Amino acid sequence: QLGAMAPFRTASILGGSLLTLLSLCLFCLCARMELVAFEMVVTRSEFIRPMWRRYSVRVWPWLWLKVAIGTAFTGVAVALAYRPIKELIASIPASGSTSHGSSSVSFSYILLVCALIYGLLLALKVVSTVLHDFVMPFYILEDVTLPSALQRGFQVVIGEPLTVLGYLLMKVVLSIVGFIFQYAVTVACFIPFYFVMTFGVVIASLVGHKGGPVTTVLLVCLAVVFYVAFMAWSIYISIGTLGYVLTWLTAYGIYFLG
Repeated sequence: QLGAMAPFRTASILGGSLLTLLSLCLFCLCARMELVAFEMVVTRSEFIRPMWRRYSVRVWPWLWLKVAIGTAFTGVAVALAYRPIKELIASIPASGSTSHGSSSVSFSYILLVCALIYGLLLALKVVSTVLHDFVMPFYILEDVTLPSALQRGFQVVIGEPLTVLGYLLMKVVLSIVGFIFQYAVTVACFIPFYFVMTFGVVIASLVGHKGGPVTTVLLVCLAVVFYVAFMAWSIYISIGTLGYVLTWLTAYGIYFLG
């Protein structure tokens, strides 16, 4: 049995390593694009290549800072959730036995674990927003080192805590409004596809019964083309509308700092 599990274990290690490497590459690209996108909003530049090259070196301190924060939050999450998860597993009744008391205990631990996870995610989002809105502007616009940018951002947050809190609450409201707008625009852009799809299904049902193999192949090809066009349009609209929302929120942060 151990010999039979060896290929599966090797494949799991290789697959996990490949996914980890791919995730790290995407993380590096996203961190670099975050800096480029911020400068694009500030300077209204239209060409990405010069800015992309400019942050080839400066992205690494920013990247390692995000890795350190993510690692710290992961460690805190593991430390806080270890005991509740352990107690949750211990409270699960054995096979074939049911107990109302044990079910209530299990449900309580599930709620506790979910509350811990969502609380840590909320705290991580707050830290990420503070870094993006109060540290990145100094790091990019004033061309200072990352420790200096952290010090400047920390001074802003400590100097006017109520104003910063109001800013964060207002950003939550603007985010909700922006994503509602994005959803409405996305749905409106999909309406023509719905009409075309309905019309295509009606035509296919009418022609498919009377046509032969050639007609069937043609209908399948048209369906594939329509599906590819629909997916391309969906990605284009989703990324485009999300870009408008993120640009709007970034501009609001720049306006707040003056």
